[in-house]
Amino acid sequence: MFNFNGEAYFCADNPLAGAELHAANGGRYSTRLVVDLALGSDGSSPFGFFELNGFLYFFADTAAAGHALWRTDGTAAGTVLIRSISQDFGGYPTRVKSVLAQRETIVAEGNGVVYFEAYSTPGDVNGEPEELIRTDGTFSGTKEIVNTSLVGGFVGSLSATNYRVFGGDLYYLSLGALHRVSGDVSNLVATIPFDSGGDATLFTDLTLDGNMVISAAGEIWLSDGSVSGTELYRPSVGVDPPRVFPFAVLSNKLLYLALEDIPQLLATDTPDDEVVIESLSGFSLLLSSQAVFGGRLLVADKTETYSTDGTITGTVSTAATNLYSARQINSSFFGFAGEPTFQNPASDLVKFEPATLARINLKSNLRRSSILGGVSQGVLFSDVPSDSYAEIWLSDGSVVGTKKLKTLSSSHSIVELHREGGRAYMLNFPDSGSSGEVWHSDGTVAGTYRLDFTYENGVIPPSKEVLGSLPASLFLLLLDEDAAPKSANKGDIQSN
Repeated sequence: MFNFNGEAYFCADNPLAGAELHAANGGRYSTRLVVDLALGSDGSSPFGFFELNGFLYFFADTAAAGHALWRTDGTAAGTVLIRSISQDFGGYPTRVKSVLAQRETIVAEGNGVVYFEAYSTPGDVNGEPEELIRTDGTFSGTKEIVNTSLVGGFVGSLSATNYRVFGGDLYYLSLGALHRVSGDVSNLVATIPFDSGGDATLFTDLTLDGNMVISAAGEIWLSDGSVSGTELYRPSVGVDPPRVFPFAVLSNKLLYLALEDIPQLLATDTPDDEVVIESLSGFSLLLSSQAVFGGRLLVADKTETYSTDGTITGTVSTAATNLYSARQINSSFFGFAGEPTFQNPASDLVKFEPATLARINLKSNLRRSSILGGVSQGVLFSDVPSDSYAEIWLSDGSVVGTKKLKTLSSSHSIVELHREGGRAYMLNFPDSGSSGEVWHSDGTVAGTYRLDFTYENGVIPPSKEVLGSLPASLFLLLLDEDAAPKSANKGDIQSN
């Protein structure tokens, strides 16, 4: 799903039109067909949504244009072809490069330009990318980047290209080499000669003293985008293979975990003043997609949960059973307390203070619970007491303001899908299969209901932490005739 002009846009399989672009405003029967690009029931299977210059862009496959870039204002009349990627460049945009690593169709965007990869085979996700293409949303501004050096594979493997926009230019790392894209030309900046013998170099989203922070197979490198400004910051130490994970920059200190002879959480102003914050018996971020909460880094090992501002005196800890996952919703911080094990899945929903880890218990004895997103009133979360039913709950951060909104008569699990404005969308799986119901909630009892399409995918959904941030192109949403009004036709299901 993708937010655009107050509606959620997605690909839905329509009985007459096939898999085409649809939109919904959150109403129970608000799903509408935006445009039928591939006439008949075959469908154009739109994916890779992004917004640029006030329009929604996406990729779709039609007999006339092949795999092409399209633009829409949300109406059929306002939907136009921008450029064919397969016919003009001989490549095919891919829906996702790696499900596990969350590699999306769009690899980077900045300064009014969007970048994506094209492959030699439609639907290829693990092969070698043939081309890197940029677009400003126009025909002439959609062009191939020349002189690229791209490799395929998963992020985190020994051969993966990954990207970052920095200082107005696109940079990418490929086989240990740093490249810069200026306009439509790629140039080698520097080869990173790290000592570990591997070739896994990955950008972080961190900036330290005006430099990009690069994780390079056990080493940390900094680069300002120039040859002379690309240098080793911290060498690898100890175990083989060494593993170092930069997590955050707090008060101009770089915080990172070093899984070396002894796993340690470290902070540094310069490479020569490394300070050990904690020695750990194991390690995990409380939520991998959000390292910093309220200006503090929250991590957990096998025995304790830690909150740190990057200093020894500013580091506090509490027993691991007090907090093992966390999420910021609006301006409040929520987490789950208990034993995070399959054998004992019961947990408590808590509201906590990042600086002290003090907490308020909001709801106890939850089973297979997960955060379902935020609405204006607070946080939505689930409780699945058994395989026969599930419950959707809301908490405003107080005990009295924690209440049940809806009981789902059949549920194996329920997870977060999408958030749009003050509305949250969820996936409910009635059994252990891959077919699920799409639910909506605005935080009220009346506004919590099942929508008129279902989710279909060929695999069991990933964990709740991963699913919430997966690209919308992974989801095929099928209009559900049982949930829709009987008078609806051609999938254009408008609100009554």
